[in-house]
Amino acid sequence: DASENYPHIEAGYDEWSNYNYNFDIAPGITQTRTVEFNIEMTSNQGTWTDVFTIEIHPDNIVYMPELAYAAHNFDPAGEDDDNLPEGGETIRMPVSLFNSGNQMATGTEAILSTQDPDITITDNSENYGEVNINGEEWCDYDYNFDIATGITQERDVEFTLDITSNEGTWTDTFIVTIYPDNASPMPVLEYQAHNFFEAGADDDDLAEGGESIRMPIELLNSGEARATVVSAVISTNDPAITLTDASENYPHIEAGYDEWSNYNYNFDIAPGITQTRTVEFNIEM
Repeated sequence: DASENYPHIEAGYDEWSNYNYNFDIAPGITQTRTVEFNIEMTSNQGTWTDVFTIEIHPDNIVYMPELAYAAHNFDPAGEDDDNLPEGGETIRMPVSLFNSGNQMATGTEAILSTQDPDITITDNSENYGEVNINGEEWCDYDYNFDIATGITQERDVEFTLDITSNEGTWTDTFIVTIYPDNASPMPVLEYQAHNFFEAGADDDDLAEGGESIRMPIELLNSGEARATVVSAVISTNDPAITLTDASENYPHIEAGYDEWSNYNYNFDIAPGITQTRTVEFNIEM
């Protein structure tokens, strides 16, 4: 059906055809391609021609979700909740799925399993509901498993997910690193920044010869555990620097955060400095 009529079309407006143009596509299409159509238009006021394209796809394109493991985390990882699954701990682990297919997945569920003899899964089944195209969905509750005591070396454990939805079934695997019993994460402290408060009587933010400098220092905790009862001592070998307050305390510093000293480190600079130079300070935390 190559011919159709339209309502009147006002200037600046558009209208759909009263009925549909119809066409058949031959079987045996093996690759997606673009087909150009010509359209010849007539009205009481004139005639026009134009072109447009339609994408034609291979025979029997199947619309299906494609589900696979996406990510996991711990909620919590043992009573210490240090994000490390360790020997002797009970782990709660949500897992997310990703849909890379061309159809939404509905009624989605997954079963978790492993062949590792040190892992006992106590809740292996969770629901996901709908997983949109190119979407990620977390399970509604956590998978749970116990780790046997006596783990002496860090190792990787392979878990398997058997995934089902109303549209199909899939299997995927992922790795969880298991740590020795009572592995303790540690803080890692390092210098982050300093400023002047004040920089001499003129407080011009320049440490100058003959001045007394008050200098707070910021520390960063780049480790995986909270640092408590933190203090630090600074030193320098520069003969022009006399430290008058070399030790300061800090608030507790959470993992991934930084804190400034509670008070200022103080030092005097000898007079007679004739050239700008860089002074190296050491800090022991």
